[in-house]
Amino acid sequence: YDDDVATYTGTVRAHPRFAQQLQDAFREQQQQQQRPEQDGDGGPPAPPARIPMLMDGRGVATMKDGRVYEGDVTLGMFHGAGVMTFPDGSVYDGAWADHLQHGLGSLEGPFVDVTVSDAANGPAATTTRAFRSASYSGYFRRGEKDGQGEEVFMPSGDRFVGTFRDGQRDGLGRLVKGNGDVIDGVYRHGHLHGLCTVTYANGDVFVCRYEDGEPHGTGEYTQLTTGD
Repeated sequence: YDDDVATYTGTVRAHPRFAQQLQDAFREQQQQQQRPEQDGDGGPPAPPARIPMLMDGRGVATMKDGRVYEGDVTLGMFHGAGVMTFPDGSVYDGAWADHLQHGLGSLEGPFVDVTVSDAANGPAATTTRAFRSASYSGYFRRGEKDGQGEEVFMPSGDRFVGTFRDGQRDGLGRLVKGNGDVIDGVYRHGHLHGLCTVTYANGDVFVCRYEDGEPHGTGEYTQLTTGD
């Protein structure tokens, strides 16, 4: 992975395969420096041979594609706690294992400008604010969303809470739409699949089945005002 790194500032260590060679080279250099100089000895002792070094400990690595990582590194790999900033402004902050997001973390997308109400300056007044286009907080497995997590999207304001597998919604989940509608159901491979309950912002309820993200078969619609 070192080939992907443009610059690195932080702690390093010798590659384990060459650690003993490095120690032997420094020991030989010290011994040569302690010996009395002899005529025709060829000058000062030669420096140790070049030994491959690895990022190890904590540091800042700038990748050739523009990504910047700051955090724990082990034997040349991002491993432990770290923050990566991507060229588009996205940021991942959380656990790493073997160069991949792995464990609990959060991923925030790039900023977008959103027009929102500014009631302090009148009922019709608006203002523009910068929000993250999307965010995820929860568990990752080998670089993908995997386990319990929460997604938030802007400017819609949609919020999903549920389980993920291999980067997709998979299992029980709840989607709260920005308009107040709530969808509870089971997901498979990123799509609603199975029994689903839609509770609309006005209180009406629709119960139906989905297959691969599309309504399937008949459903039951109940109006809050009449109960029918």
